[in-house]
Amino acid sequence: MMTDRRSPGSRRRQRRNLLREPAAVVALAFGLWAAAACARGPAAARPAVASQCDRAFVFVDRGRPAARIEIPGNAGEAERRAADILQTSVFRMTGVDLPVLAVAAPDRPGAAAIGFPLDDLPPAAAAALPSLRADGFALVTSAGNLYVVSGGGPGLVRGVVHVLEKYFGCRLDAAAPFFPRRDDLALGCLFEVNNPES
Repeated sequence: MMTDRRSPGSRRRQRRNLLREPAAVVALAFGLWAAAACARGPAAARPAVASQCDRAFVFVDRGRPAARIEIPGNAGEAERRAADILQTSVFRMTGVDLPVLAVAAPDRPGAAAIGFPLDDLPPAAAAALPSLRADGFALVTSAGNLYVVSGGGPGLVRGVVHVLEKYFGCRLDAAAPFFPRRDDLALGCLFEVNNPES
């Protein structure tokens, strides 16, 4: 076994001289970093943290249905037409056929609720309803649902078309319709009122 015959003072001087060399300091720092990384094991992937508003309402999640379209049990032509446009457009974008259900009131998350009366709406949507004209609409995400409301019939269709064109890039022009292909279809937090002048 070989021993270092230098005196303890001579070894300390040699270490101090090494620390004065920039390359030696960098090599030492890298070595310490590498040793610490090996001691911890492989790095784990950090989960992505997103705000609740990023996906306040989800139609389709990774190619699978995540919602349903709900209309009132006594739905008229406007409610049925708006639901049909939404269902057909979601299908053309994603290949997912969302069910359209006639219900008394939206009672659980995951509903694209179209045309429900004031008593069946969350406070934010209910507050906008009295001021809406027949061709006006309000779009609200609340408690995991999307609410499309209007002051009368034509506003519901305009509201659904607005969502599809503004938020999903569709073009519902009869001459040249366009539906971008997607695996995910979600809306962020939304409170939008459109009340055109007559």
